[in-house]
Amino acid sequence: MKRTSYAPLLEMAVMIPVFALICAGALQLFAWAGSTAKDEKAYTMASLAAAAKAEELKSLHQAQSCTVLLDADFRETKNDPSYTLQVEPKESGQPLLGRAVITVKTAQGGDIYRLECAWQEAPHE
Repeated sequence: MKRTSYAPLLEMAVMIPVFALICAGALQLFAWAGSTAKDEKAYTMASLAAAAKAEELKSLHQAQSCTVLLDADFRETKNDPSYTLQVEPKESGQPLLGRAVITVKTAQGGDIYRLECAWQEAPHE
């Protein structure tokens, strides 16, 4: 009489759930990586937009409060913004030293990037 071994079936019964768990973990890792890459792109683009605005303020030697609406690609838009760039002048406490805070926020209001900048103002005559 021939004996049948159940070892291969038992091995498969154990390996299928283990493989499924490993695949689920790998999918979560890929999803997390995609989300992180998207957040990093927004942070990088926000920092570039804030730096460009800071250079503009420095060249004008003055700052005025303003809000700039930005689309998903960080270009200025008039409607349906994905981000906002806000400029708030601040007192420096020093003569002829201008200062402002530039903040880039999501449409929901969460801060992405904040930049404080200062420049030498033109003397008043």
